[in-house]
Amino acid sequence: MVFNELKRIKFLSIVLLSLFLLAGCSSDDDHEESYDVSGRIVYSNEAGNQVGLEGVNLNFKYTDGIATTNHDGNWSKNGVKDTDVITPAKDNWRFIPGSRRVSKESSSLDFTARTEGEYKIAVLSDLHYFDPRLGTEGAAFENYLAHDRKLIAESKAILESAIQSLKEQKPDVVLIPGDLTKDGERVNHEQLANYFAELEKEGIQVYVAPGNHDINNPHAVRYEGDEAIEIETITADEFASIYQENGYSESEYIEKDKKSLSYLVEPISGVWLVAMDTCRYDDNGEDPVTAGRFRASTLEWVRDKIKEGKSQGKTVIGMMHHGLIEHFELQSAKGLFEEYVVEDWEAISTELADLGMEVVFTGHYHANDIAIKTTDEGNRLYDIETGSLVTYPSPYRMLTLTDNNLEVETYKVTEVDADTGGLEFQDYAKGYIEEGLLGLTEAMLATDGFLQNQIEVLAPVVSSSLIAHYEGDENFDSLDDTTQYIISNMKLSEDPMGVALWSIWHDESADNNTEIYFEFQ
Repeated sequence: MVFNELKRIKFLSIVLLSLFLLAGCSSDDDHEESYDVSGRIVYSNEAGNQVGLEGVNLNFKYTDGIATTNHDGNWSKNGVKDTDVITPAKDNWRFIPGSRRVSKESSSLDFTARTEGEYKIAVLSDLHYFDPRLGTEGAAFENYLAHDRKLIAESKAILESAIQSLKEQKPDVVLIPGDLTKDGERVNHEQLANYFAELEKEGIQVYVAPGNHDINNPHAVRYEGDEAIEIETITADEFASIYQENGYSESEYIEKDKKSLSYLVEPISGVWLVAMDTCRYDDNGEDPVTAGRFRASTLEWVRDKIKEGKSQGKTVIGMMHHGLIEHFELQSAKGLFEEYVVEDWEAISTELADLGMEVVFTGHYHANDIAIKTTDEGNRLYDIETGSLVTYPSPYRMLTLTDNNLEVETYKVTEVDADTGGLEFQDYAKGYIEEGLLGLTEAMLATDGFLQNQIEVLAPVVSSSLIAHYEGDENFDSLDDTTQYIISNMKLSEDPMGVALWSIWHDESADNNTEIYFEFQ
């Protein structure tokens, strides 16, 4: 009896203790810690200045009440609990990102506002990203630079500067038409995907297309002293896997071409983007193939997508690595720069323009240039080529799409966290390309059989012309009389290089800042 009574008392004690602990837990929930959040909502006015937007309501999914922006666009909210989701709303406006998740105190929960019907598209090209830990010193790396004067050692710093600018400018979409990596190194692709994920956390969607450097590249190496040591590259399927969030997942694309890395997405309501794969990575041997062409089945797929889009009233734009149009006369001539314009470009560009594609974003040649083609049927196609981040002047594009109007603006990377010898980055980059391209041009002319005295005259003319083409908006009148005389006489003699240089300097279309009106009926 005594034993049973003790057991009963012990049991009751345990029950009471449990109830006490449960009560204590409940009490803690009732007095759960809360936190405060705040931020600012801005938009770009007609002068291009960022100003606050008043009267935006910020709705909280789990916390009672709303916050509203004041005349400076500032807002704050007290007593937020747990993890919450904040969504701004105001008639006739939309916001980037569309919402933000928060779980702790923060004073930087900012949004960018845009009027309905206004969209921003950024274009970066030819990033040629190279992780510095793969080696940027030693004889082997210097030998590489002697034959290819990209800012490879600074590529990471340049990219990070551009990424930061994009986070501040808040485009809706970023397009990257190829040559994402130096030479297709797996580790560089994987790191790039992480950089793109940072942008997507800010509500910025990134879409990519492959370049000739990106897949099955036998030049994927790291550098160690005198040695270039082979490292892992990637296949086409692995490219699609790594960048599945950048156009290659079923949740992203409307349709994907079965025979290539081409795909179709609708990044903006009413706008279809056809990402076109023109690279020949399946043909790579000891060296990667620089030139580009459409597979017959892929070109047929592209035709079908343009027709389908136009039948639905969509604006159809394209993205590809190789140029779809010549950007100067004789660019595609044999012995000049034919590998930078897609094979059979004249017929294909005419066909795509007449089907209804009005704009295509390209890269590859590292020049910031816009070429325009008008077909016999009166349809116009703009090839908007964006220069390389790792070649002076390290540009990127920012486009504003409203109704049938596309405003094109060019920005340049101006600050990097890298050793520039005490120079401003733009000065450093220009000096780097001037020195390097002059040497490469001298070697090219020597290979072509020019005499030394001819090389000394021609090399500065050719290299300075190409640099001007990289910058865009070339101005023949800015040249000294001697250089003008040399180019004029080369052109009169019908020398192919002279014709090309003359064409570069007499480009009548604006290259950096312009407006395009969609006209296709």
